[in-house]
Amino acid sequence: MTAILLLAGNLEMLSWIAGAGSFIIAVPSLVLALTSHSGAGGDSTIHPSPGTEAPDSGPAHRPGTGTVAVELTTRRIRTANRLSHAAEGAGQGFAAIIVPVVVVGLFDSATRAAVHRSPMTFFLLAVGVAALVAFLAWLAAPGGKDLLIVNDEGLTIIDKRHIRYGDTSFTIPWPLMERVRLLSSTQPAFSILIVQFRSGESEFEASRISALEKRGESTSDGHIMARLYVASGGTERTELLVRARRALTEFGGHRYAE
Repeated sequence: MTAILLLAGNLEMLSWIAGAGSFIIAVPSLVLALTSHSGAGGDSTIHPSPGTEAPDSGPAHRPGTGTVAVELTTRRIRTANRLSHAAEGAGQGFAAIIVPVVVVGLFDSATRAAVHRSPMTFFLLAVGVAALVAFLAWLAAPGGKDLLIVNDEGLTIIDKRHIRYGDTSFTIPWPLMERVRLLSSTQPAFSILIVQFRSGESEFEASRISALEKRGESTSDGHIMARLYVASGGTERTELLVRARRALTEFGGHRYAE
Protein backbone atom coordinates (compact mmCIF):
# COMPACT_ATOMS: atom_id res chain seq x y z
CA MET A 1 0.00 0.00 0.00
CA THR A 2 2.90 2.38 0.79
CA ALA A 3 4.32 1.76 -2.66
CA ILE A 4 0.97 2.57 -4.26
CA LEU A 5 0.66 5.81 -2.32
CA LEU A 6 4.15 6.88 -3.30
CA LEU A 7 3.43 6.04 -6.89
CA ALA A 8 0.13 7.87 -6.96
CA GLY A 9 1.01 11.02 -5.08
CA ASN A 10 -2.36 12.65 -5.61
CA LEU A 11 -5.96 12.51 -4.41
CA GLU A 12 -7.30 11.52 -7.81
CA MET A 13 -5.41 8.25 -7.68
CA LEU A 14 -6.60 7.57 -4.13
CA SER A 15 -10.20 8.14 -5.18
CA TRP A 16 -9.83 5.58 -7.92
CA ILE A 17 -8.38 3.09 -5.44
CA ALA A 18 -11.42 3.52 -3.21
CA GLY A 19 -13.80 3.27 -6.15
CA ALA A 20 -12.11 0.14 -7.44
CA GLY A 21 -12.33 -1.55 -4.06
CA SER A 22 -16.01 -0.71 -3.70
CA PHE A 23 -16.76 -2.06 -7.16
CA ILE A 24 -14.99 -5.35 -6.48
CA ILE A 25 -16.91 -5.84 -3.25
CA ALA A 26 -20.20 -5.03 -4.99
CA VAL A 27 -19.81 -7.63 -7.77
CA PRO A 28 -20.33 -10.76 -5.62
CA SER A 29 -23.22 -9.06 -3.82
CA LEU A 30 -24.91 -8.30 -7.15
CA VAL A 31 -24.57 -11.91 -8.28
CA LEU A 32 -25.91 -13.03 -4.90
CA ALA A 33 -28.97 -10.81 -5.28
CA LEU A 34 -29.66 -12.14 -8.78
CA THR A 35 -29.21 -15.71 -7.59
CA SER A 36 -31.56 -15.25 -4.64
CA HIS A 37 -34.15 -13.67 -6.95
CA SER A 38 -33.96 -16.57 -9.39
CA GLY A 39 -34.23 -18.99 -6.50
CA ALA A 40 -37.51 -17.42 -5.44
CA GLY A 41 -39.00 -18.39 -8.77
CA GLY A 42 -38.08 -22.08 -8.40
CA ASP A 43 -35.05 -24.31 -8.86
CA SER A 44 -34.26 -25.22 -12.46
CA THR A 45 -32.32 -28.35 -11.43
CA ILE A 46 -33.80 -31.54 -12.83
CA HIS A 47 -34.43 -33.95 -9.96
CA PRO A 48 -34.90 -37.72 -10.23
CA SER A 49 -38.65 -37.51 -9.58
CA PRO A 50 -41.22 -34.83 -8.79
CA GLY A 51 -41.55 -33.76 -5.20
CA THR A 52 -38.15 -34.96 -3.97
CA GLU A 53 -36.75 -31.54 -3.13
CA ALA A 54 -36.67 -30.55 0.54
CA PRO A 55 -36.75 -26.99 1.90
CA ASP A 56 -33.28 -25.51 2.30
CA SER A 57 -33.38 -25.49 6.07
CA GLY A 58 -35.94 -28.25 6.64
CA PRO A 59 -35.38 -31.67 8.18
CA ALA A 60 -35.17 -34.99 6.42
CA HIS A 61 -38.57 -36.00 5.13
CA ARG A 62 -40.39 -38.45 2.92
CA PRO A 63 -41.43 -36.54 -0.22
CA GLY A 64 -42.74 -39.71 -1.84
CA THR A 65 -43.33 -43.39 -1.14
CA GLY A 66 -40.11 -45.16 -0.26
CA THR A 67 -37.95 -42.05 -0.47
CA VAL A 68 -36.09 -39.95 2.09
CA ALA A 69 -34.51 -36.59 1.21
CA VAL A 70 -31.85 -34.95 3.39
CA GLU A 71 -30.48 -31.46 2.80
CA LEU A 72 -26.68 -31.74 2.86
CA THR A 73 -26.25 -27.99 2.57
CA THR A 74 -28.41 -24.89 2.84
CA ARG A 75 -28.68 -21.90 0.51
CA ARG A 76 -26.73 -19.88 3.07
CA ILE A 77 -23.88 -22.40 3.09
CA ARG A 78 -23.74 -22.52 -0.71
CA THR A 79 -23.78 -18.74 -0.98
CA ALA A 80 -21.05 -18.29 1.64
CA ASN A 81 -18.86 -20.80 -0.18
CA ARG A 82 -19.25 -18.99 -3.49
CA LEU A 83 -18.76 -15.53 -2.02
CA SER A 84 -15.52 -16.70 -0.43
CA HIS A 85 -14.21 -17.98 -3.77
CA ALA A 86 -15.42 -14.87 -5.61
CA ALA A 87 -13.67 -12.55 -3.14
CA GLU A 88 -10.47 -14.55 -3.43
CA GLY A 89 -10.67 -14.44 -7.24
CA ALA A 90 -11.31 -10.67 -7.21
CA GLY A 91 -8.25 -10.08 -5.07
CA GLN A 92 -6.09 -12.21 -7.34
CA GLY A 93 -7.36 -10.48 -10.49
CA PHE A 94 -6.85 -7.01 -9.04
CA ALA A 95 -3.35 -7.87 -7.81
CA ALA A 96 -2.42 -9.35 -11.20
CA ILE A 97 -2.68 -5.86 -12.73
CA ILE A 98 -1.68 -3.58 -9.85
CA VAL A 99 1.33 -5.42 -8.46
CA PRO A 100 3.32 -5.50 -11.73
CA VAL A 101 2.58 -1.81 -12.34
CA VAL A 102 3.69 -0.86 -8.84
CA VAL A 103 6.84 -2.99 -8.91
CA VAL A 104 7.93 -1.82 -12.35
CA GLY A 105 6.99 1.76 -11.51
CA LEU A 106 9.36 1.79 -8.54
CA PHE A 107 12.30 1.29 -10.88
CA ASP A 108 11.10 2.70 -14.18
CA SER A 109 10.35 6.41 -14.53
CA ALA A 110 8.48 5.90 -17.82
CA THR A 111 5.97 3.61 -16.11
CA ARG A 112 5.48 6.09 -13.27
CA ALA A 113 4.89 8.86 -15.79
CA ALA A 114 2.34 6.75 -17.69
CA VAL A 115 0.42 6.02 -14.49
CA HIS A 116 0.39 9.69 -13.49
CA ARG A 117 -0.88 10.71 -16.94
CA SER A 118 -3.77 8.23 -16.96
CA PRO A 119 -4.33 6.61 -13.55
CA MET A 120 -7.93 5.69 -14.28
CA THR A 121 -6.89 3.52 -17.24
CA PHE A 122 -4.82 1.25 -15.05
CA PHE A 123 -7.41 1.03 -12.31
CA LEU A 124 -10.33 0.44 -14.66
CA LEU A 125 -8.32 -2.36 -16.23
CA ALA A 126 -7.60 -3.81 -12.78
CA VAL A 127 -11.26 -3.53 -11.77
CA GLY A 128 -12.42 -5.18 -15.01
CA VAL A 129 -10.03 -8.09 -14.59
CA ALA A 130 -10.97 -8.43 -10.92
CA ALA A 131 -14.69 -8.53 -11.75
CA LEU A 132 -14.16 -11.12 -14.48
CA VAL A 133 -12.01 -13.38 -12.28
CA ALA A 134 -14.50 -13.00 -9.41
CA PHE A 135 -17.38 -14.14 -11.62
CA LEU A 136 -15.40 -17.10 -12.98
CA ALA A 137 -14.41 -18.05 -9.43
CA TRP A 138 -18.07 -17.83 -8.42
CA LEU A 139 -19.02 -20.27 -11.19
CA ALA A 140 -16.10 -22.61 -10.52
CA ALA A 141 -16.55 -22.77 -6.74
CA PRO A 142 -16.59 -26.41 -5.61
CA GLY A 143 -19.96 -27.79 -4.58
CA GLY A 144 -22.99 -29.35 -6.18
CA LYS A 145 -23.55 -32.03 -3.53
CA ASP A 146 -26.52 -30.41 -1.84
CA LEU A 147 -29.36 -32.89 -1.48
CA LEU A 148 -29.17 -36.61 -0.59
CA ILE A 149 -31.97 -38.85 -1.84
CA VAL A 150 -32.14 -42.29 -0.19
CA ASN A 151 -34.53 -44.93 -1.57
CA ASP A 152 -34.77 -48.56 -2.68
CA GLU A 153 -32.63 -47.88 -5.76
CA GLY A 154 -29.64 -46.35 -3.96
CA LEU A 155 -28.19 -42.96 -3.10
CA THR A 156 -28.68 -39.91 -5.32
CA ILE A 157 -26.70 -36.71 -4.80
CA ILE A 158 -28.47 -33.65 -6.22
CA ASP A 159 -26.82 -30.44 -7.44
CA LYS A 160 -29.04 -27.51 -6.37
CA ARG A 161 -26.84 -24.62 -7.53
CA HIS A 162 -28.75 -22.09 -9.63
CA ILE A 163 -25.69 -20.84 -11.55
CA ARG A 164 -23.28 -23.55 -12.64
CA TYR A 165 -21.32 -24.99 -15.54
CA GLY A 166 -23.41 -28.17 -15.60
CA ASP A 167 -25.58 -30.47 -13.49
CA THR A 168 -23.29 -32.69 -11.38
CA SER A 169 -26.08 -34.85 -9.89
CA PHE A 170 -25.43 -38.60 -9.83
CA THR A 171 -26.86 -41.86 -8.45
CA ILE A 172 -25.07 -44.76 -6.74
CA PRO A 173 -27.15 -47.98 -6.99
CA TRP A 174 -27.11 -50.22 -3.92
CA PRO A 175 -25.72 -53.26 -5.84
CA LEU A 176 -22.51 -51.33 -6.57
CA MET A 177 -21.87 -50.62 -2.87
CA GLU A 178 -20.06 -52.94 -0.50
CA ARG A 179 -20.50 -50.66 2.49
CA VAL A 180 -21.74 -47.14 3.26
CA ARG A 181 -21.11 -45.09 6.39
CA LEU A 182 -21.91 -41.61 7.71
CA LEU A 183 -19.07 -40.59 10.01
CA SER A 184 -18.08 -37.52 12.00
CA SER A 185 -15.26 -35.62 10.31
CA THR A 186 -12.08 -34.40 11.95
CA GLN A 187 -13.51 -30.99 11.13
CA PRO A 188 -16.56 -30.58 13.40
CA ALA A 189 -18.53 -28.54 10.84
CA PHE A 190 -19.76 -31.61 8.97
CA SER A 191 -20.11 -35.39 8.76
CA ILE A 192 -18.94 -37.38 5.75
CA LEU A 193 -20.74 -39.97 3.63
CA ILE A 194 -18.24 -42.70 2.79
CA VAL A 195 -18.96 -45.41 0.22
CA GLN A 196 -16.85 -48.52 -0.27
CA PHE A 197 -17.53 -49.84 -3.76
CA ARG A 198 -17.63 -53.48 -4.81
CA SER A 199 -15.25 -54.96 -7.33
CA GLY A 200 -16.93 -54.87 -10.71
CA GLU A 201 -18.02 -58.30 -11.94
CA SER A 202 -18.14 -57.17 -15.56
CA GLU A 203 -16.31 -54.62 -17.68
CA PHE A 204 -19.40 -52.41 -17.81
CA GLU A 205 -19.90 -52.56 -14.04
CA ALA A 206 -16.21 -51.88 -13.37
CA SER A 207 -16.33 -48.88 -15.71
CA ARG A 208 -19.43 -47.55 -13.96
CA ILE A 209 -17.85 -47.94 -10.53
CA SER A 210 -14.68 -46.21 -11.72
CA ALA A 211 -16.72 -43.23 -12.96
CA LEU A 212 -18.53 -42.99 -9.62
CA GLU A 213 -15.27 -43.19 -7.67
CA LYS A 214 -14.05 -40.12 -9.51
CA ARG A 215 -17.03 -38.22 -8.08
CA GLY A 216 -15.64 -38.66 -4.57
CA GLU A 217 -12.42 -38.28 -2.61
CA SER A 218 -10.42 -41.44 -2.11
CA THR A 219 -9.52 -42.45 1.47
CA SER A 220 -8.29 -45.60 3.15
CA ASP A 221 -11.89 -46.40 4.18
CA GLY A 222 -13.50 -45.79 0.81
CA HIS A 223 -14.62 -42.70 -1.10
CA ILE A 224 -16.07 -39.55 0.45
CA MET A 225 -19.09 -38.96 -1.78
CA ALA A 226 -20.74 -36.08 0.12
CA ARG A 227 -20.66 -33.98 3.28
CA LEU A 228 -23.54 -33.18 5.61
CA TYR A 229 -22.97 -29.70 7.05
CA VAL A 230 -24.30 -29.43 10.59
CA ALA A 231 -22.37 -26.67 12.39
CA SER A 232 -24.22 -23.65 10.99
CA GLY A 233 -27.80 -24.72 11.62
CA GLY A 234 -28.02 -25.56 15.31
CA THR A 235 -30.27 -28.35 16.56
CA GLU A 236 -32.30 -28.58 13.36
CA ARG A 237 -29.24 -29.37 11.26
CA THR A 238 -27.88 -31.77 13.90
CA GLU A 239 -31.14 -33.74 13.81
CA LEU A 240 -30.57 -34.33 10.10
CA LEU A 241 -27.59 -36.51 10.98
CA VAL A 242 -29.76 -38.85 13.05
CA ARG A 243 -32.46 -39.00 10.39
CA ALA A 244 -29.95 -39.59 7.60
CA ARG A 245 -28.49 -42.54 9.51
CA ARG A 246 -32.00 -43.88 10.06
CA ALA A 247 -32.69 -43.72 6.32
CA LEU A 248 -29.39 -45.40 5.47
CA THR A 249 -30.17 -48.17 7.97
CA GLU A 250 -33.66 -48.68 6.51
CA PHE A 251 -32.73 -48.73 2.84
CA GLY A 252 -29.09 -49.81 2.99
CA GLY A 253 -29.66 -52.81 5.21
CA HIS A 254 -26.49 -54.84 5.74
CA ARG A 255 -24.52 -52.40 3.57
CA TYR A 256 -24.81 -49.63 6.15
CA ALA A 257 -22.34 -49.72 9.04
CA GLU A 258 -21.99 -47.24 11.91
